Amino acid sequence: DYNMAKTLFSRSAKQEDANGQFGLASLYHQGLGVPQDYAEALRYYQLAAAKGHIDAHYNIALMLETGDGIIQNIPEARKWYEVAARLGDAEAAYRLALRLRDEPKFGASQKDIIQWFEIAAEAGMPNAQLALANYLADPENTDVFNEKEALGYYKQAAVGGRTEAQMIAARWLEGGIGTSPDPVTAMAFYQMAADSGVPEAQYEM
Repeated sequence: DYNMAKTLFSRSAKQEDANGQFGLASLYHQGLGVPQDYAEALRYYQLAAAKGHIDAHYNIALMLETGDGIIQNIPEARKWYEVAARLGDAEAAYRLALRLRDEPKFGASQKDIIQWFEIAAEAGMPNAQLALANYLADPENTDVFNEKEALGYYKQAAVGGRTEAQMIAARWLEGGIGTSPDPVTAMAFYQMAADSGVPEAQYEM
């Protein structure tokens, strides 16, 4: 019952409770139980963020990045993502890393990009692990190029179910890229990919 949720969140928000402020912001953001109001959503997200609410920081960053109901502002979005990431939001760290990687206008260094990918990867996000592995494996990224570390993250992403990572890990282990050749472990990763329905892996079995 969104009307009841509004009542409870409003009561908590008036008592300066960050969770209540975030909840009320979410209702205004999505138009649940109240008319959709992006300005009110942003106001309550900011109130919650001021009290250290991680998801509030992330949602503000997302609104600024996408222009969701407000004027798009990529540099400002980066600031909010950075705060959320530093507070421990792995998704914020991942989105920030992607932004810095794909938007040269930010002027981020390769090491800067890597640090945000690492936060998300170490939190167990397979997509971040794969993206980090691909970044480390790219010879054009001369400041951070490291096949041994890349293989480690490919293996993590593979265990997390990413078939692309399963195939790359298998081929690298088989060919001795980033490590000594290890056909036995390579076959295990081919098996993972085969079990996921990857035709190339089934051919290798």
